Amino acid sequence: IRMTLCEYFNNHQSLLFDVISGAFYITWAPFPIIFGLILFFSKKEKLLFDFWLCFLIANILGFIGYIVFPAAPPWYYLEFGNQFAIDAGNSAAGLSRFDQLIGVPIYQNMYAQGTNTFGAMPSMHAAFPMILVYYSMKFGNKYLTSLFIVSMVSIWFGAVYSNHHYVLDVLAGMLCAILGLIITESIVNRKFALQWYDKIISYIC
Repeated sequence: IRMTLCEYFNNHQSLLFDVISGAFYITWAPFPIIFGLILFFSKKEKLLFDFWLCFLIANILGFIGYIVFPAAPPWYYLEFGNQFAIDAGNSAAGLSRFDQLIGVPIYQNMYAQGTNTFGAMPSMHAAFPMILVYYSMKFGNKYLTSLFIVSMVSIWFGAVYSNHHYVLDVLAGMLCAILGLIITESIVNRKFALQWYDKIISYIC
């Protein structure tokens, strides 16, 4: 019987994978904020501006993806099939097992606040860690970069393992990150942009 990776993992759950997925999946938000603060206090204003500009561009690309191709996550298909359930809401899906392990409903509470059920494509959970790793490498701290790489790979895996994204969603998120990086690096390295670039940096930093 042919099945997706999400369906396979749904039938072959692992305590180790539950811990890895749950522990790292949530880092998609705090890690970029922490890294931004590190850049700020390290007086790396230009790198900080590039970092957040890339995040903005990638988010815009992701939002366009949500509008052009609204897609349900794997957990939705497993629960509702091909039926359109307008009141389906959001679900912690496989991440709820991590909540049960630690006795705190972190993911259940987080996803209860969500309103976009059909926003699985692209996976911005996959995009943000890539951007983080790239600028961490430019920053030059090998320990931070190593931590962010582990987090990135774990998030990619956790997105599929926890039934929040298909592999294609993750790949689309990676593409958003790559395009965001290309656009950002193209903008900030053009001579005409440097004239106002320094003014913006000095104003906000």
